[in-house]
Amino acid sequence: AIWLGMAADEFLCPCLSVMAKVCKMSETVAGVTFLALGNGAPDIFSQVASAVATPHGAEMALGEVLGSSLIVVGVVLGIVMSAVPFTLVAPEFVRDVLFFLGALLWLFCILLDSVINVWESAGFIALYSLYIYAVVSGWAVTKKNRAEANPIAKAEEEAEKKLQLHTVTDTEKTHPGEG
Repeated sequence: AIWLGMAADEFLCPCLSVMAKVCKMSETVAGVTFLALGNGAPDIFSQVASAVATPHGAEMALGEVLGSSLIVVGVVLGIVMSAVPFTLVAPEFVRDVLFFLGALLWLFCILLDSVINVWESAGFIALYSLYIYAVVSGWAVTKKNRAEANPIAKAEEEAEKKLQLHTVTDTEKTHPGEG
């Protein structure tokens, strides 16, 4: 387990930080998009495989989703919080908890009739899309507020916009119609 933590510390975290910088997003946004997708991708394949492989596979897949969520919230978060104390940003924490509770409530409502249709499934994708929108828009507002409150950050942001404008203009000069 120690080598897994060392691998994440040496490779995963720096790569995620670079991806966040290249995509010009905060590490929070990178965490709820890239890291979450990388963490959840194996679950997608294992759940689909279990759902179609056995007569009660869908029940097993649902149990895996709920069980892994409880492990992440109960065990992983507990270990991280006890090993590395940190301060939560209250609005972001409340947002995340409300979306998590919303997903559980949506699941509860769907399972009341024991039938899941395509539109109900699409509701989960829509909820996650709304969550990503809330995270990104909250990050953009925070970034804008910080830039307005800090004249140096505002000047850096304006210089970055000018640099991007010059880059686009130079691209249009060398490759007309592609900029």
